[in-house]
Amino acid sequence: AACMCAGQRCTAISRVIVRRGLHDDVVRGLVARAQSFRLGDGLLEGTTMGPLTNARQLASVGKHVEAGVRAGARVATGGMPVAIDDCAGGYFFAPTILTDVAVDNPVAREEIFGPVISVLAYDSVDEAFAILSASLDEAVAATRPGAVPA
Repeated sequence: AACMCAGQRCTAISRVIVRRGLHDDVVRGLVARAQSFRLGDGLLEGTTMGPLTNARQLASVGKHVEAGVRAGARVATGGMPVAIDDCAGGYFFAPTILTDVAVDNPVAREEIFGPVISVLAYDSVDEAFAILSASLDEAVAATRPGAVPA
């Protein structure tokens, strides 16, 4: 869902809050999924992610990722604009997974509107809710049934 519309929708998943014990497995899965996307012309069969809307948005996504890295995040995959042979002049940004994201990191607090997921780890349910509360003024949240321990 994070990369549908290249992340340019209000309900795109941009933050994943995961129990620390599951962090590495979740990141591996997200990286594998991000690397499986086929970027290109959204009207062509086989394309799984199209471009950003314009050069300004491409630059904005890049600046968000750079700010996140400066604040301590690590790029697990992606993190940069990419050129697509069949789409000269397209505004493509590689699907990006950021780890080691602290709750006060700009990528945890701001909407990026690009194909970027920030992964935040927690140790307790209270910490998970504190992260969620601190990261957004308004949030769309989901959990997997049985994923939150009692």
